Amino acid sequence: FGMSGSQVIVPIQTMNRDVSDTNYKSLLRPFSRKKLSASLLFDDIELALFDSSVCLKTVAYALKVKLRSVLDVMSSDFDSLEVLKKLQVDDREIFETIMDQEVMPGVGNVIKCEGLFHSKVHPKSISRHIPSDILHQLIQNLQRFARDWYQKRKVRKDIFKSVYGVEVCITCRQGIRLVRSGILQRITYFCESCQILYTSRLFLSWCLFYSILFHLNFFVT
Repeated sequence: FGMSGSQVIVPIQTMNRDVSDTNYKSLLRPFSRKKLSASLLFDDIELALFDSSVCLKTVAYALKVKLRSVLDVMSSDFDSLEVLKKLQVDDREIFETIMDQEVMPGVGNVIKCEGLFHSKVHPKSISRHIPSDILHQLIQNLQRFARDWYQKRKVRKDIFKSVYGVEVCITCRQGIRLVRSGILQRITYFCESCQILYTSRLFLSWCLFYSILFHLNFFVT
């Protein structure tokens, strides 16, 4: 379904499927502006899917999805520590890692951008080089935004986006950058000024070292 998809169940035994049928039309009226993606007929009901993508999967795939529910940001079984373990050993750039459905199922493009922005993490940061406490914060922000957005969509409302589709950073008032990157060339919005680029732990150590030297020199002089 994504965040915009929806469904309606039509009890076949109590009405015909003719679009002129009053009861049938009343059930579909809230979805008049949505695109019908698929209609599945069962013995006693029709399941209509709107603004959704449809793909047939095997039972083996369904079992695989069930097993990774601890990684799914929308699952009640979500385990942030399991996700953290994966992020800590991944050599890819973080924007690509968190969009990998084998790592964090349920994270889409908007959720990715918003989570990274609120965690102050540059999308080109290398996943395993990001400090563990920052990764934990990122996981929490991704989950929080995904669930808040879902609750908004349930009542047909949109959620405030701090960076996605925004031109000026709400924090520093600098321009928001938009890039296409990764294998799928998905767009990423981010603030070059507010979001920290983590490239290696050695680099961070040198930054800390020179920062200490600078402050010591400042106080000495």
